[in-house]
Amino acid sequence: MELERRNPFTGLKVVAPVDEDDNGVSFEYGEVRTLLGKTGSINDELQDIVRILACTGARLAEISGLQVKDFDTKAQSISIEFNDIRRLKNKASIRVVPVVDAKALEALRKRAEGRPPAESIFPKYGWDKGANSASAALSQRLTTIGLRDPRSAKPKTTHSLRHTFKDALRDVGVLDDIRNMIHGHTAGDEASKYGSNELLERKREAAEKVWKLYFKKPQVSRAILKTPLLARR
Repeated sequence: MELERRNPFTGLKVVAPVDEDDNGVSFEYGEVRTLLGKTGSINDELQDIVRILACTGARLAEISGLQVKDFDTKAQSISIEFNDIRRLKNKASIRVVPVVDAKALEALRKRAEGRPPAESIFPKYGWDKGANSASAALSQRLTTIGLRDPRSAKPKTTHSLRHTFKDALRDVGVLDDIRNMIHGHTAGDEASKYGSNELLERKREAAEKVWKLYFKKPQVSRAILKTPLLARR
């Protein structure tokens, strides 16, 4: 009878969370330095969030949704796990990540000190859609300081910090299993190779290499300023 069998959901666009942009666009290392040096006009919470993102490679929602109990002052690390503020992408995202930037650590200490464990570390963004709000504000800031071109086919976003961290881990020669566990891509049986303390230290060593790479001054080759003149005959 030539009945039309069209799927009514064809063409329906599934919108991913703002901070789950997976276009793979990374910042240059110099751009990370520029971003960290030009956060003065955004609020204190966003300034701290940016530094934590840059030194951990975590997703924006994972950081904006941290609770006080997720920060371990002694271990200088954060536990990324399901909590009352936000969910995670999947079970592999559950992990402990070292915080290697001194300014980020000090900010976390001040925000967590004397507060109940279940409270949000970042109250302005510690709610269900808080990451979207933070992403919008940070995207505007990236555009203002010239790090984001909204007309580009793939404009850089806050999530680009995560891609940059991934690139840097590869550039400094960190093993695949450690890279994956830092990023929360997979743990699998790889975690069983290490004790919990050893694993955290391996992650810290890797993250410290990345952080140093960000601030390493590029080596400029010396150009030959003068060329020898040919002797005249």
